[in-house]
Amino acid sequence: MKAKEIRAQARESLSGRWGKYILLNFLFALCIILFFLFFLVPKVGIALFFILTIPLAYGYSYNSMRLRKKLTDSTIEFVNLGYSNFLRAWKLVLCVMLKIIIPVILLLGVFVIGAGSIGVLQFFEHYTLARILKIVWYLLLLLVSIWLTFRLLSLSFVTNISIEHSNNSVKKCVDYGIKIMKGNRLKLIWLNLTFFGWTVLSILTLGIGAIWLTPYISMAKTCFYLNIKENIKYD
Repeated sequence: MKAKEIRAQARESLSGRWGKYILLNFLFALCIILFFLFFLVPKVGIALFFILTIPLAYGYSYNSMRLRKKLTDSTIEFVNLGYSNFLRAWKLVLCVMLKIIIPVILLLGVFVIGAGSIGVLQFFEHYTLARILKIVWYLLLLLVSIWLTFRLLSLSFVTNISIEHSNNSVKKCVDYGIKIMKGNRLKLIWLNLTFFGWTVLSILTLGIGAIWLTPYISMAKTCFYLNIKENIKYD
């Protein structure tokens, strides 16, 4: 399905329900802003922020999907949905982290080792060798960044899958998420790029346009997910 058709599906799903999605986004954003107050707590503030925010984000996705399927009209049940799935949300995050840990470590390694090596060569005035190494360094950073980006794209809908298949292990949900994204990662990139104009307009309106753009993009991605999963059996 083309990006234009996905966006049309999203608008149709939002028709008559824009207010609910806008309110859902507002309430979720308000909770996150309030959670930032935890940063004022010495030593444990940052940990508390992430401990509480991760399941809340899971609940937000859950609430959004229930609205999409018209299973609820509530815009505040994300709090209950999130914290009632506290452990599952964190298991999912840890599983996702394991899937990206190799490219992340490699990216950090390339950055640190490359920067250090170039610095040493410049210190000893080996400028030609430093320039060659810098080109190789940039290329390696680019390649590893692309690998990490595509790995993250493969994990785009693991939360949706975990919500729909709550009786299955998060590992199985993550594996299925990777499976359905094979051949669809570039399509998702293109879908995101088609919102570039709306994003610029949102910036020009000092963020006011984001009130409508955020649920529009979120719904478009949900519609994208619902379309691609139809062709691949969950097993």
